[in-house]
Amino acid sequence: MEESGAGHGSCPQPQPATGVVAPADRISSLPDDLLLHVLSHLGNPGAAARKTLLSRRWRGLFSQLPSVDVTIRDVLLGSLEDRLRHAARPGVRLLDIAVPEHDLPTTDSSEQRFTLAQHVHRGPCGTISSVLREAARMSPVQLRFTVPSNLTMSPGDRYGSVELPRFNRATSIELRTPPPIPLTHSRAITGKVHFPLLESLSLSGCRVDLAALIPRCPRLRELTVVTGTPGDVDFIIQSLLQRLVVDRNSIPTRRIVVQAPELKQLTMSLNASRDLTVSIVAPIVDKVSWRCSYTSVFHGLGFWRLLEVSLETAEGHGWWAGWSSNAGTGEEDAGSQLTRVNILSLRLYCSIGFLGFRDQEIGFAAEISKHMVTDFSGLELHLTTRGHAFGSFVWRLLRMHHISTATRSLRIILQRSEVIVACGPDCPCDGPSDWILQRVSLPKLEKLEIEGFEGEDQEFDFLRLVFRCAPMLTRVTVRLPDQVTPNDDWCTKLHDIFAEYPFVEGNIDLIVPGD
Repeated sequence: MEESGAGHGSCPQPQPATGVVAPADRISSLPDDLLLHVLSHLGNPGAAARKTLLSRRWRGLFSQLPSVDVTIRDVLLGSLEDRLRHAARPGVRLLDIAVPEHDLPTTDSSEQRFTLAQHVHRGPCGTISSVLREAARMSPVQLRFTVPSNLTMSPGDRYGSVELPRFNRATSIELRTPPPIPLTHSRAITGKVHFPLLESLSLSGCRVDLAALIPRCPRLRELTVVTGTPGDVDFIIQSLLQRLVVDRNSIPTRRIVVQAPELKQLTMSLNASRDLTVSIVAPIVDKVSWRCSYTSVFHGLGFWRLLEVSLETAEGHGWWAGWSSNAGTGEEDAGSQLTRVNILSLRLYCSIGFLGFRDQEIGFAAEISKHMVTDFSGLELHLTTRGHAFGSFVWRLLRMHHISTATRSLRIILQRSEVIVACGPDCPCDGPSDWILQRVSLPKLEKLEIEGFEGEDQEFDFLRLVFRCAPMLTRVTVRLPDQVTPNDDWCTKLHDIFAEYPFVEGNIDLIVPGD
């Protein structure tokens, strides 16, 4: 008997019904750049080769995966364009260019004389733009381009700019130039997306319109900007950005605007100008390093001048271990409650002899509030006393609503400078005279440490104030400088204060040099 064409144990292949269209191959409709981007993230060339079985479109892409690293050192800026032109090949994985720091040498080579003359004629901005265009033709996945800070800028370059061309395959770009070179995106590129795959961008020394550049990087996740140029910093940022680093500490900044709903890490270093404006919208940020110095503008309270404000996320070590900025709010989880705390830190020094900042509570509170870009629970005060009392000032600071209602742990570091101004009985540093009898609401304060405690009367007055006004207080530590030997009188005072509040753990420590 003749068997059927299907054979024993096999199933006939289904035939497509007449007029029924097979499902569309969605992978085949993707552009080559995106398919190569997916393959490059597999990390295993063998796996990438096997993936080519998924679609006909993938079969010829494996050979196009970037696999070459190109590093160029000790080539003068004026010679880079020609070097890249001769070495150009598409599909480079890493293109790392570093212009040497030494000056342009004198040479008898006619070729080098022509190259140097061309560089001088165009100026550094024009030459850098040409080098970047040649680099773009190599289609690198990662680009690093460093121009030394000692590069001489011609007068004409003050009005020039570096043009950043389109990099189709780049996922990471690091560009370091001497400040203040203006950086613009190429106007010759059609469309709004100039860097379709870019995930990490680092710019140092460039003056750039970030509000115009960032929307052209739809996949950007990490942005680093280091600049010493004056002006405003506006980041109107799309939602994919997760890490932002900005360093503008070398020159005053007037305005900072950040809108990044998906931002998780924020690092900012600023130098405040008069009337600094700060607007940060980052609702899910969980790691902050914020630092703003006040070296060129005056702010303060009473006779205390503000030097620096910082807000840092500590990973639950040292004195801050066991605390969480979200503890007690219902937002903490079992894994994070004991590991992370946000600390607001203020550095000030007593400026008796200066006219002072009288009746400036409202203005000072508003200035400090600008830097509260996320919730905090730790307050750290670095006070250079110059021999003056600090209790009255800290009392005025703790009366500020945002500080009194948020602080769960307070640490005061007293720094005794070598320049000490005589502090008499009527010195204004301890005013108003009735602050000792006043009250301040500290509903969440649980932990206090004073480092540099020397047993002065105003220090005991401040301790009594905190004990009286902090109903949740559980631990107080006073740390003595190593050169101070406690006498019986103030040991008795401390013992009496601790004995009056038996539910508070009291500690006296000696500061060891190097702590």
